[in-house]
Amino acid sequence: MEERYTHMQHNIRKHFKLSMEEYAVLDAIYCLSRSGVCDAKAEYFINLFDISRRSYFNIRKSLDAKGLTEKVKHGVRSTRIWDDAMAGRVAPWSDPSETKTEPEKTEKDESAKNALPENEGEKVQNLHSEELKSAEFAPEQCKNCTQPVQNLHSNSAKIAL
Repeated sequence: MEERYTHMQHNIRKHFKLSMEEYAVLDAIYCLSRSGVCDAKAEYFINLFDISRRSYFNIRKSLDAKGLTEKVKHGVRSTRIWDDAMAGRVAPWSDPSETKTEPEKTEKDESAKNALPENEGEKVQNLHSEELKSAEFAPEQCKNCTQPVQNLHSNSAKIAL
C-alpha cells in the first residue's frame, strides 16, 4: 500500500462531527474498501497518519458508533452512509457552523441603545425601517435630528447601499 493524500470535504466532516484524524482514517478505509473490504492492519494507519495505537482504536470505535464503518469477516469497510456522502448521492451537505442564529445581545448593545436620548433612539429606528428604501431619503428624515444622529444616519445609509 502506498502513501496517499486525503482531500477533506469540511462541510461533510463537520456534518458527521468528525475530527480531522477521524476523517483521514475514514477516507483511507473508504478508498481501500472500494474492492469490497479494507484489510489494512492498524499499523498501516498508525504509520500513515502518525497517530498512536490508542488514538487509532478510539477513532475506529467512534466511526463504528457513528455508523460510518462496519467490521466484516476479513477487515473493515465504510458503510453506505459514507459511500453515498462521498459519491454525492445525497442532498448537498451544509456546514453546521454556517447555520444562521440570532446574535446574542451583549452589554455593549444595551449601552449603545441607552447612549441616545429616548426620542433620538426612536428616530434611528424609523430611519432603519422598511420605509427607507435608499440613502437619498436619509437627509429628509434627519431634519429634526441632532448633528451626531444625522451623521449616523448618513453613514448607515451609505453602508446600506
